Amino acid sequence: MAVTGFFELTAPASDGGGGLTDWCMRNVGGESYYLLNHTPHVGELDVYQNHCFYFDLESSAHAHAAGYYMNHGKTYPYEAEWIASITRESGGSLVADDSAESQTMEFV
Repeated sequence: MAVTGFFELTAPASDGGGGLTDWCMRNVGGESYYLLNHTPHVGELDVYQNHCFYFDLESSAHAHAAGYYMNHGKTYPYEAEWIASITRESGGSLVADDSAESQTMEFV
């Protein structure tokens, strides 16, 4: 069963396994609670299987954690890190391409 209440989370961390799903987030306090990937709650390691705590991408972990914070009426503290992870994962800048021409759609 998921742990109820709000627990501040660390920024996403890679377990170093090098696999596709190796990003997780744990609570800041002394308890060993981790953000669950299938529900906006945290859970205990001995209650859930390991795959329930991992995310495919760092940005996915951030997005899920932001939802967890929002569900508890809190501001997500890692927005800059989230944007940086999206930039890294997309292989470049998040700035719009100004070289693209605008197009007009005509309806007949």
